[in-house]
Amino acid sequence: MNYLKILDNISETNQIYIVGGTIRDYLLEKSINDIDMIVFNSINDVVYKFADTINKKVIVLDKNRNIFRVVVDENIFLDFSSPVGQDLLEDLGYRDFTINSMAIELSKIGFNNNQLNIKKEHIIDPFNGIKDIEKHIIKVVKQSSIKKDPLRIIRAFRFANNLNFEINSKTKKIIKDDISLIKQIKVERIREELIKFFDYRLNINTIRDFLNTNIITELFNLEYNNINTRNIINTLECFKKNNYYTKTNNHRYISVLITIFLDLIKSNKLNYKVVEDILYSYTFNKNDVIIIRDYLYVINNLLNNHNKYKNKNELIYNKLFFDYIDYYEISYIINCYHNETDDLIVINDIIELLNKMKKRIENKKINGNTIMEILNIEPGERVGNILKIVKKKRALGILNSKEEIKDYIVSLSKNKNNQ
Repeated sequence: MNYLKILDNISETNQIYIVGGTIRDYLLEKSINDIDMIVFNSINDVVYKFADTINKKVIVLDKNRNIFRVVVDENIFLDFSSPVGQDLLEDLGYRDFTINSMAIELSKIGFNNNQLNIKKEHIIDPFNGIKDIEKHIIKVVKQSSIKKDPLRIIRAFRFANNLNFEINSKTKKIIKDDISLIKQIKVERIREELIKFFDYRLNINTIRDFLNTNIITELFNLEYNNINTRNIINTLECFKKNNYYTKTNNHRYISVLITIFLDLIKSNKLNYKVVEDILYSYTFNKNDVIIIRDYLYVINNLLNNHNKYKNKNELIYNKLFFDYIDYYEISYIINCYHNETDDLIVINDIIELLNKMKKRIENKKINGNTIMEILNIEPGERVGNILKIVKKKRALGILNSKEEIKDYIVSLSKNKNNQ
């Protein structure tokens, strides 16, 4: 934290305050990587002089609002901004929640073994943020806080979830009254908040409160009566209880979104294309959207049509096999969502077969060059088609060794119609 000493030394004539989440995280004894500061007067001079002194670059985050960032070390950065309003109290009054509406003058910060040392008596705390931290409460600074920035609706639940806090009753009422305002927010900001929320270890009580606000219907333009909150909660609770999140390859938020949409898909109140369009409209990563869409497709087919696939290996491959899908995760979701034992026996047998198919094709035994060499053909569509056929036959256990595959390819030269 020597960089804070350097900053203090070069800014003797400027008032600089550390604000917001930095103080909150210090009081909660959490690691601090992001330090937010407000600078009264000559912010450009302070920021550029500081960056020059420590030989770092200035990143302009918002030129119009004077917001700058200096990355001082790996994963440690300082954000500088001008105050909102005429003084510190007015700036803190514009912030979202009491636990984020505290400040301390930079010159009042101490250091022990190069670590921050903040004394409570030096913290400027006009909205009793320290008290709310001690009580584990999320509370808006002012009645108008949500109206000024409706994204704070999701942020309230995100902080409650990630800090294991409780949103106080007054703030819950404000959120409920203002829930429709969430549509005013840019989709990119909503996406980022949802990911920060859903990608963390879920607090079931918080996610229950979140769903009960009707926010999903507002965000995704769905019919409220179509959403079975209980099914979503039960599935997520089972997922958490069995520690499935640590056993999956995908981000946690992907499993949460799949769970939210699953009941609507299964009951034919929503289709895959609509889910895809919704997620793209919120600018979710394209690969993540494809994963969510395809997982929903496979899960829904297994839930509604498992008897159709029983003992039909080729049909299972043609309709349900995607080599990038984690079928164990599919199993976790289904076993948490569905409780019909007879169905689950059939479904889990199909999933076991799909896992065997993945195992069989793990190692590439041939490539396009091998096919072109054996058949003495040029690169083209025929090579790709043969690779697909070989992959399918390997997945089904028809072709196993490299020799069997080569013999099969040789046979194609004798009868091209078998391709």
